[in-house]
Amino acid sequence: MKKYNILLIDDDDVNTFFVQHKLSSISSVNEILIAENGQDALDKLDAFEADTKALDFIFLDINMPVMNGFEFLEIYQTSYNDIRNASQLYIVSSSNHPSDREKANTFECVKGYIDKDNVIEDITEIIT
Repeated sequence: MKKYNILLIDDDDVNTFFVQHKLSSISSVNEILIAENGQDALDKLDAFEADTKALDFIFLDINMPVMNGFEFLEIYQTSYNDIRNASQLYIVSSSNHPSDREKANTFECVKGYIDKDNVIEDITEIIT
């Protein structure tokens, strides 16, 4: 059975706690990395890439301090080719604003948009 490595990028501690708790109960999940903002995520990607591990899923919040999700995507889409080619990135947001979904769709690397209200169910469905 394949074991997945996951990066969860979200500044909401409560959401992160529940998603991490659920993910850790799924037998196909190997490692869960947590980043509190886009810059923290880039640092984690650099370390992950240096370890030459495969990153399978990235779940990215949009609204975060320091570096938001769209700023992260600008850098991620033009860098990290190996990780981008091996992983699936999903936006996870509480934003219902159509412009956020439209902007997310302009990034080729974004596989989907998950509403935070359904995050546990949707992530579980994606991974299993």
